[in-house]
Amino acid sequence: MRVAYHFYLLFLPLVIISQHDISSNNADEKLMFENNEAAEAAMQERETKWSGVKDDDTIPKNDEERRYWVTRLLLAMKNRINVMDRNPKKRWHPERGFHYPADQMESVCWRAVDAAEHLHKCGLNSFPIYDQVVIGKILCEQNLTFVQRMRALIKLLYFFKSRCDAFMKGVGNEDTIANPQYKLKQSVENRLLNDARAIEKATNREMRGIVTKKGRTNKTPAMVVEEGHEDVEVGDGDTETDSNAQNSGAHLIASRKRSPTPDNCMSLSSHAEDVDVHQSLRSYATKSPENAIQTTSDRDNIVANDNASENSLNESMMLSEDDWDPYAIDDVDNTHATAPHPALNNTTSVDNKRNVSPGAPDLVAKRPCNCTKQK
Repeated sequence: MRVAYHFYLLFLPLVIISQHDISSNNADEKLMFENNEAAEAAMQERETKWSGVKDDDTIPKNDEERRYWVTRLLLAMKNRINVMDRNPKKRWHPERGFHYPADQMESVCWRAVDAAEHLHKCGLNSFPIYDQVVIGKILCEQNLTFVQRMRALIKLLYFFKSRCDAFMKGVGNEDTIANPQYKLKQSVENRLLNDARAIEKATNREMRGIVTKKGRTNKTPAMVVEEGHEDVEVGDGDTETDSNAQNSGAHLIASRKRSPTPDNCMSLSSHAEDVDVHQSLRSYATKSPENAIQTTSDRDNIVANDNASENSLNESMMLSEDDWDPYAIDDVDNTHATAPHPALNNTTSVDNKRNVSPGAPDLVAKRPCNCTKQK
């Protein structure tokens, strides 16, 4: 009863305030625009320091060339093997039907291509993005050509189904289209961080003698935790047991080695000498040659490891023509969508690699742009 009374007092001002009071309080607020059209026109003239690529001849000039990129985006969204999400949702299981209707997925891809085209023709003012921090990150990628931007976006949607979910929800689509390389780097770093965090927590639990019933092999007296009640949280609602954390985290992260030629976005290596390079500030787990998980705490090593990790990650984000070819993400029918899930480092193996289709049509002319070119 007392709780209800407190809630009543809390919301009482909302009950007694009248429409007249609201109008009176806002009487001094003067609008700058007469209507939405005037507001949109003003935003087209705002200063964002966007310059972009001059005379970019890779921008589509007709619907045939747009269909090429829509098809590639759609195939990337439909891909369900070798995905890099830590625990992909069941909706992306390769043996299930697609969670989203096909026409809606294609519609989102058409919108993405159209938005990217407007960005390259009209500048950043064509996007409703006003946060200066976000704009600063976007400006770092303003020198990408249309083809480079689309390839980075395809790579992002191909490997990270969480980004596909965000696209289907309409969450931050313009931000992602304008900043695809940063979003890709961010997704990779989040994956590394979640895996490292899981290793750290699982290792700490093992050191404290906490084991789950499922994986209990230690005869040392320990506090037994019911499986499912004390799982290791790894972010975004995903949970897993200690043994799963050791398997997925240690094997995928502690011995990870990235390659500047992204055969599978994040190549894997079993060489023990590579493990110290890819540390995160949140966890410092390394894998010894005997496959035992060890923790490091030396601050100098931590800083050096993180700097090396950042440099290596930046190298892996390079998107040259030669680097992209191994992906073989083309415009033929999507065999990846229903194929069985192979090992992560077999993305471009003979059994898993599709025949590369002919490249996109030559793009020489640009379609006239009716929008106002920003300053």
